[in-house]
Amino acid sequence: MSFSPVKIVLIALVTACLFAGCSSRKNLTLMPTPVIYQDSGVDPFAHLTPAQKSTRTQVFYATNRRPKSSEDKIVYGNTLDSKIHLGKAIILMGDPDSKWDDLYNFSLSSEQTEPLTLILEKTIELAVMPTKVLRFHDSLTPELQGFVDLINSELAEAVDKEIMVYVHGTKVDFANSTIRTAEIDHFAGRDFVGLAFAWPSHQNILYYLLGVDVRRALNSSTALQNLLVLLAEHTVAEHINILAYSAGCKVASKALFELRQTYAHLDPNKLKKKFRLGAAVFAAADVSINVFEERVVAISDLAQQVVITISDNDNALKAAKKYMGGEFRTGSI
Repeated sequence: MSFSPVKIVLIALVTACLFAGCSSRKNLTLMPTPVIYQDSGVDPFAHLTPAQKSTRTQVFYATNRRPKSSEDKIVYGNTLDSKIHLGKAIILMGDPDSKWDDLYNFSLSSEQTEPLTLILEKTIELAVMPTKVLRFHDSLTPELQGFVDLINSELAEAVDKEIMVYVHGTKVDFANSTIRTAEIDHFAGRDFVGLAFAWPSHQNILYYLLGVDVRRALNSSTALQNLLVLLAEHTVAEHINILAYSAGCKVASKALFELRQTYAHLDPNKLKKKFRLGAAVFAAADVSINVFEERVVAISDLAQQVVITISDNDNALKAAKKYMGGEFRTGSI
């Protein structure tokens, strides 16, 4: 089965806590402890093995951002690329001298005096694939096979044999997308395999309000479809879950809608079996209600669960409604 209702609610709560204060934080730091963990006796990390109790954690990524040249590391910028780059990212939670006990206590404390920094420590590109949608049974290059082999290796060790694909909102760079993926995974107990889908948004909200990043989001839907086909065909994940936030919901809802049209000859049961999409979570979705209503039936044909979280005070959604057509957004009241 896919994520349990309890796990879905937990991820939704973590996501809500995470983004409630992210606009005010210039440096990426660990979010405040979710209320569900404060003084409740709930320990999401109790089941971790000694090897998993580390201040360094790993997530996978897929991005259609073009890489910049750098002498010592790969850096993905804001330019849209015609290829999809796949790899893994190492995230450091705390400073190099921090111990697991420091991270553990900070993660569960209701009183946090000093922020705990989050750093994208290392990026390792493993493979490249074209943006055009793969077909099932397409053969893989050795590099792509190596990428999915690593995912399958992590799935074998995970409590939940599932992948969570996180699709970020606007005003976000590559580092932010991977760090937030790791942070959500961390507070969900490090139970699944996290994968960041990093589409090329700018870090200035004006690019979004002027429509530049809106087009970037919509033009990234094919790349996300390609990733979903790759994961469904070549990984052993029991389910592939999607968590999209704000403008990322434009990418995810369009990708799933188009994927349904591509496989229009299949009924919903066969679609669910083919793609193994578990939960599709749309958090504070910056998608007009009319557009989302057109897409939601197709999304429901693919995913076992469709979850929509609503915000009553999201400044980004208010600005989108005011400056971008006046339509109500799916993620706002």
